[in-house]
Formats: sequence, structure tokens, C-alpha cells
Amino acid sequence: MKNLIKLTAIASVLSLLMAGCIQTPQASVEDTASPGTETTTQIATVSPSESQDWQTAPIPTDTATSDPTSDPTSDPTQGPTPDSTSTVSPPGPTVSHQEVSKWDYYVTYGSASVKCTALTRFNDGKQGSGDGVFKFTSDGLLIKQSNGVYADTYAIYSGANLLSADYSKTKYVGITVTNKESHSVLFGLQGTDKNGKNIFLYPEGDPIALAWDNGKVEAAEGQGNVNGRYCFFLPASFTGSVLIPLNRIADSHIAADAKQWAKTPIQNLGFHLCDGGGNGVLLSAVFLCASTLTPPNQTASGIQNENYSYTTAQRIAPFWKNSTMYNESMAMIKQSDGSIYGTLLFVPTKINAVVDVYLQKEYKEGVDWEWVKGTNKIKWLNGSSIPYFTDNDLSGKNPDGSYIHEFDGTGNSWTSDGRSRFGNCLYCVSAFLYEKQICVSYTYDLSQVSSRGIKYTEYQGNKLPKTVSKLQNNKDLKVLFYGDSIFSGCDASGMYGRQPYMPYMHKLIEAQLQTKTTGKVTVDNIAVGGWTVENGRDALKGSVSGINYSGSYTGYDLLILSFGMNNMSTPMSEFKAATKAIIDTIKAKNPDLEVILVSCMNPNPRVGWDVQQKNQGAALKEIAAEKAYSSCTAVVDFYAVHKSILQYKAFASTTGNNINHPNDWLIRVYAQNILAAIIK
Repeated sequence: MKNLIKLTAIASVLSLLMAGCIQTPQASVEDTASPGTETTTQIATVSPSESQDWQTAPIPTDTATSDPTSDPTSDPTQGPTPDSTSTVSPPGPTVSHQEVSKWDYYVTYGSASVKCTALTRFNDGKQGSGDGVFKFTSDGLLIKQSNGVYADTYAIYSGANLLSADYSKTKYVGITVTNKESHSVLFGLQGTDKNGKNIFLYPEGDPIALAWDNGKVEAAEGQGNVNGRYCFFLPASFTGSVLIPLNRIADSHIAADAKQWAKTPIQNLGFHLCDGGGNGVLLSAVFLCASTLTPPNQTASGIQNENYSYTTAQRIAPFWKNSTMYNESMAMIKQSDGSIYGTLLFVPTKINAVVDVYLQKEYKEGVDWEWVKGTNKIKWLNGSSIPYFTDNDLSGKNPDGSYIHEFDGTGNSWTSDGRSRFGNCLYCVSAFLYEKQICVSYTYDLSQVSSRGIKYTEYQGNKLPKTVSKLQNNKDLKVLFYGDSIFSGCDASGMYGRQPYMPYMHKLIEAQLQTKTTGKVTVDNIAVGGWTVENGRDALKGSVSGINYSGSYTGYDLLILSFGMNNMSTPMSEFKAATKAIIDTIKAKNPDLEVILVSCMNPNPRVGWDVQQKNQGAALKEIAAEKAYSSCTAVVDFYAVHKSILQYKAFASTTGNNINHPNDWLIRVYAQNILAAIIK
């Protein structure tokens, strides 16, 4: 009883402290060459060695848990207990929460979903004029030639977020565009900044990237002297985003005269279209991107193995329907007998590849690893370059067995390599954790899904008939994604701007739903790290920590809802009542709303915070069975899915912070299960 009281106290403080996920800083980029010089600067990628200033880092959102170093096929055991002078500090946020902004904007870049800042969506500023047809539609700005030669303007749009946005960290200016022609067209960005300086595209510098919505990324071809300008080619039927590096923007396209744009806020937007036919191009948004992206000519994986494949479709393919596992995360752990190995979910029939967490380096069989055939075990070999965990690592200790700082909410909580501790459990989101989570692709017999008792979500189209109908009949579908830090995106690699840039969970779901319809699928995410289900309920009618969602949830067809990780001590009657209150409140504004209720992953068993989470899946099913909800509510019991996975895999193989957040692979499994409820 005393332990439960202590855990309850921790949870109550937890709900006040939680906020989001730790945001790691982007790698710096050297000043690019001025226009007119021959030197160009390659776009930097985030280096694994570049670490966050952990003296200012906050802590994990949601409750937590850790990773047993014992054989993961057996029940997890509690690790060594810290000395008696150590106390368990309540966890706080893994990131200070940034309020949801209407200017948040996401674009697809290869397999990543990149967060950007919208300057305009062409429905929020002041319209101007130009030489051509500039038509503002519900989908954006449609530009056509009116004179048979070109369309041209320097001031078709102003206002919106153009002068208000923070340009200081900008690395690219982007345009989301659709070429409605069946042939390529020449297109260019132009305008003026707030100082009255012209903005033109410059013909030299880093490659302009064409990021197709289907994941393809390529460098844009261009042409100079297009009616006195430099323009890039938009391929026939291109739909996606164009990302223009800063050294491709100047006040002139003439080398001798040009001065590079100094990030002075843009006051007036303009464009130039040439060689267009009668359909034109549609602009959906103009935005700023602060992430460092892999150049378009270097987006392919560095893995040179004909058996290795990892496409956007394979990333989201449900493992219970496919006989190939793509990049399953696996941690090597040193056991008490000195052996070092990791375990897979299934017993393979063939190992296709073992690669690093960045999906850039392949580890060699017989040199780095050995598969124990007939088992799900992969052994570490002497001299291997594969990093691994020790019991000291996972217990929050130094190699000599001394404990590292316990998290106390101060700058002293973090070691230089980004580690902290809760009780006898490592807490970490740095390379110390994720670089030890290698990825394994392999084939397996699908019968093991049943024989090993692996849980997964069944299709529930009968509970979501209107959603299914909209997809099948190519109607627009608008989805609201609501929950705590797991749903807000923690701890996807794309959130931290590091390879392989895995998109946030809601963007994975949005992209996959979009493949099933020609209608427009929109998934809006208002999840907040650290929130309990009660916070989620209260924010719909008033302010919670400065966030007020009153009246901002109309026009939705589907609600995907997941609270619970921070409700470790909430009685199930209260949990159910608050969950139903959220559904009822949103449904009152959206009478045809359908709902998917999602239980949370397992917290780390080392921490001991798994008190009520284990009961929430059953509670959600009880809600869905009630008369008021039974015809429009599906359930994804992800706690049960994750628990079945942990019968065969160590927790450290599935987590992004070793406490209570999923890593890239488990985020994919989350998305696969949610999609399974909708797509047959």
C-alpha cells in the first residue's frame, strides 16, 4: 500500500510537470556561398555525434518504464535497487510544450515528414494582381498564363504570416505545388522583402529539391534567361513540395550584381510561370523549413545489399500479413554470463540485412553478428562494431557501477552524453540509447503470429462505416488526432531531425489513408505531451496550461483518441467517464463523428509505474460496447499488442526514451494497428 501511495504521488506531480518531447537542436550549416561565386555548400545532415545541451534539457512526458537485461523470452525482472540515499524523482516533461500554432506545416521529404512554418496557405492574407490568371480557390492559388507565353507577378500576396514568421533559422524556402499540366513547366519564386529588395532565384548553389508526395526526391533541373529570369522545371503532374536552399535566393540572377538574400522577411510574394498550358499550377502553401535535409542526390540508403529493401509502403505494411519484417528494432544486451545478443519478434527463415539505426551502415554476418539458426537470437561477435547495452547502462549506472544523476528537474540531472535516471532505470533520448537499437530485416513463417500469441488489431469497418465509405467513394476525410506525448510524436527520429527521419505517427496514418482515396485526407494533431485524459477533457471547454481548444474541433469525420500513459493511478470509472466526456464533447460539434480508441504502450517494467495502464484496454472496449457508442467506435488495444511483443523482445528494443515513449519501429507498429481498424 505504501508503494502504491508513493506511485500515486509521483503520478500526480507527473501530470503537472509533463509537457512534450525533448527537441534536439539541428546541426549548424556553414554560411553558404554568396551568389556569383563558384563555391557551393552541401546541405548538412544531423551528425550522430552532435549532442544536445543536456544542462537545459527537460524530462520524459508520460509515465515510464525500462528494459530487462535478462532473457526477453522470460518475464522481465526488476534490476538492482539504488542505494538507500537515492530517491525516485517524479518525471517531468521531455520537452517544454510548444503551443499548437496554425502556422505549423508538414511536408513529405522522402520517407520523412518534416515540420515547417507556413507563411501562407493563400486563404489568410491580402490578394494582389499580376500579368496572368491568378485565381484564389478553396485549394490555394491557381496560376495560368493569359498571354500564351507566361504569367508573372511580384506582389500577388502579402500579409498572412509573411512578416510575422521567425526567419532566423531558415534553411529553405518551400512551395507546395501541383503541376496540373501533362508536360513539364518552368516555374520561379520572386517578390520583395520588407526592405524593398527584390527576390529572385539564383542559377547556382545547392540543389533545389523536388519532394514528391509519394516519397520520391530529386534535384530540380533549371533554365536561365526565362524571360530574363532563372526558373526550375516542375515535372508533368508533379504534386509535392519544392525546397529552395538559401544560396539559391538573391536580389538578382546576374552573378556580377547579385547579393544573397539575408533572411529579411518577405513582404510580397510573386511567381513566374512559363510554358504552361491551359490547366496551370496550383500553389497550396509557401513555407519556411529550418531542418537540415539530406540533399536530393543523396537520399538513397547507403545499404548496398540486393536483399535489403525499405520503401514507404514496406514501412507501414502490417507485420502480421507479411512474411518479411522490415527494419525491426533490436538491442544487443550483455547478459550475466557474459554473452551478448538480441532477440527478434519471430524466428527467421532468412536474415536479409542487419543495419544501423540510421539505415546507412550494414553490419556483416560472421564479422559483426551470427544468427543462432532455429531461434530468434542474434549473437554479437568479438570485435563487432555493433554497440550494445550492459546491465549498468540500463540501470542508470556508470561502467564502474556507480549511479549517474537521478532526474531532479535541474541541469545537474544530465550527464555529458545525455543520460539521467529514474530509480534503477536509465532515462535517455540521446545517441547513447538509439544508436544501440540496430535494425534487422528478415523473412519468417507467418504461422508464428498465432503460435507465438502475437496480438494485432482486427479490421473494424462495421464500427467505422462512414469513414470506410468516404475512403471507398473518394470523398474528403478529416481526422482529429488527440492524446498525450506518444500521440504528439515522441520519439520519432523525424521529430529530432536525424536519419532516417521517420515521420510522426499521425503523418504515417495520413499518408497511408491518402493512398486509398483520391479525396483529400487531413489529419490534424492536437495532442499535448504530459496530459492526462482529464486534461484532454478540460481543454475542450477551457484552458489547460494555457491551451484552450474550445470551439476548435468542428468539421471532423473521425477522432483517433489515446490518453492513459499519465493516468497510472486513475480509477477505471474515472478514466472511462473522462474518455466518454471527450467523445461526447467533440461529437456534439460533429454528429456523424466516428471514433477509434487507442490504449497506450507498456511503460518500462523496471520503473514500476504500470499500475492502471494494463486495465485501460478493457475499459475502452467497455465504452465501445455501450449503446451510445457501439455503432461508431473501434478499439485498438495497443497495450495488449506491445505486451505480446515484450514476451520475445527487450523493452530497450522498442522505446525512444527507455521510459514510456515508442521508437521508430514501435511507432510504425502503432500506426499499422490503427490503420488495420480502418483498412481491410
